[in-house]
Amino acid sequence: MDHDLKQQLAPTRAKGRPPSRSLSEEAAWADKLEWQTNEHDLNRIVQAVILRLDSAFREEYGARLDQLADGSELLASASQSAAWCHRALQNQPLVGTSKPASLR
Repeated sequence: MDHDLKQQLAPTRAKGRPPSRSLSEEAAWADKLEWQTNEHDLNRIVQAVILRLDSAFREEYGARLDQLADGSELLASASQSAAWCHRALQNQPLVGTSKPASLR
């Protein structure tokens, strides 16, 4: 949809504060956290992702993220994804590491 027409039909309201760090800076920050074993660190990463998504949705679609999903739903989804990732990493080593004992 043309940007001008979109602004006429659904003007962007309540633009959120854009993320203060670049994506690469946030990735470096997140790599330092122990999200696999520390619930607090996982929550910090989830909040950073929610803020970035909220900013993008406000800018692109003029909608807040909390209008689309409840915060507890987003946190539950992130926790499930983290648990899946943790199980996958236990079964699949990172590139350059040895195979797990179950695959030897």
